[in-house]
Amino acid sequence: MKERRGRPKKLETLIEEGTIVMQRQFTREFKNDDGTIDVWKYDLDKFPNGPISTEIVYPKNFEHINAKLDNSQLPLTQQKWINPANGKEVGYTRAKNLGLIWR
Repeated sequence: MKERRGRPKKLETLIEEGTIVMQRQFTREFKNDDGTIDVWKYDLDKFPNGPISTEIVYPKNFEHINAKLDNSQLPLTQQKWINPANGKEVGYTRAKNLGLIWR
C-alpha cells in the first residue's frame, strides 16, 4: 500500500474508495472460563449495530447453577411458585388464582 501524505482519512472514506474491504457477514466465538462457548453472528446488511443472533454452546455434563432465591426470605407477594400445568414460575396473583396459595 502506498504511503499517503497529509491528514489521514476516516475509515468510512477508505471503505467507500475500496482501499479497505470489510466483511459484511461474520461470527465471533468467545470461550468462557466455565467451558461454555458464546457464538455471536453478525450480518451488517440486516442490522449494522450488533449481532443478529447469539448462541451459547454448553459442554457435555455441564452443571447449571440454579440462581433462584430462597422464597422463605421474601415477602409473600414477592415469592414465586411453580405452575403444575407447565412447570413455569408464576407470581403471587397468578398463584392465588390457580389455587396454589390458601392465605
